[in-house]
Amino acid sequence: MSVVTLNADPRQPGKRGTKDVRAAGNVPCIIYGKAQEPIHFQVPILALRDLIYTNENHTVEVNLDGQTYECIVKALTFHPVTDQPQHVDFLALEPGVAVVLTVPVQLKGTPKGQIQGGRTRHVLKKARIKCLPKDLPASLDVDVSNLEIGDTIHIRDIAFDGVEFLTSADQTIVTIARPKGGLVAADEDGEEAETAEAEA
Repeated sequence: MSVVTLNADPRQPGKRGTKDVRAAGNVPCIIYGKAQEPIHFQVPILALRDLIYTNENHTVEVNLDGQTYECIVKALTFHPVTDQPQHVDFLALEPGVAVVLTVPVQLKGTPKGQIQGGRTRHVLKKARIKCLPKDLPASLDVDVSNLEIGDTIHIRDIAFDGVEFLTSADQTIVTIARPKGGLVAADEDGEEAETAEAEA
């Protein structure tokens, strides 16, 4: 997992302090954890760009008052109208202490069934996991290149070192659906495929 560094400034907690931070073009943030007292700070909106506009998770190093805090983003709030970030919660990482977070699920490769005319349906875009900080994945990459039409991958079909899935094992990640109309592309010998009704 790649690391994003944030150079932060302290801020006053409370509604007035939060309002002043946003008026200055910054985003109010907080760090907390089991062994970490809450720390209130602020960063410029642009500094959060690599954490917001990405398909991967990152470890975050927050530099504040001469100290560095290793964290992950726990919650991110946006303005309902402007879509600007309004508040970020960071969870302090502790070596040997497992964390729970949501990780993007990404498909790798082009399914054989898609080449044959099938439709790839990416059902699960994010999964909830539990792991130690050293095992944090940037994303869960699922190889789909060998999937045929009708094949499906569930949570129970994948595994990553050090990762415990909290999302249901029966949850579908991806499925290769039959093309509309039931037609399948010709096979490698050039023979025409039959429709679903003809196969029945």
